[in-house]
Amino acid sequence: MSSPSVSALLDPTLTPYEGQEELTPEEWEARYVDAWLLLQVTAEDEAGEPVRARLVAVTTNPLTDAFQRLWRSYADRGVLTLFTHGQYSEPRPAVVAYAPRVGIISSAFTSDYYRAQRSLGDSCPGRHRRPNESYPSTSGPPVWSSHRW
Repeated sequence: MSSPSVSALLDPTLTPYEGQEELTPEEWEARYVDAWLLLQVTAEDEAGEPVRARLVAVTTNPLTDAFQRLWRSYADRGVLTLFTHGQYSEPRPAVVAYAPRVGIISSAFTSDYYRAQRSLGDSCPGRHRRPNESYPSTSGPPVWSSHRW
């Protein structure tokens, strides 16, 4: 089995980042278009939300084995990470929700992936995890699927 860094060299969709600068997750997101970002969280606010991070890698396809192994290598070492998406080059679709039983007629909204993670908490597979938290399954980080609404 090859190491995550060797695998990254063999995967054209994955670009490891060697820099050491720390930015907010939003600043990292603003720097990249149509790419997924793996960030190492270096500081959290009082509520446990990431406020500073280092970029680990950029990928256009988080489903690749190389990316999954890289992400898992950080989790195995107990390193807190955040998986998020950069800016989108095209407008994202709106989501319309209809829930008459709870009194909501309809609601149209757009939200970026990171803010959705905050509101979904543990139910969102991309949510950052503290080192002592486990993944829902024993097979490592969740497998991602890309889809359009």
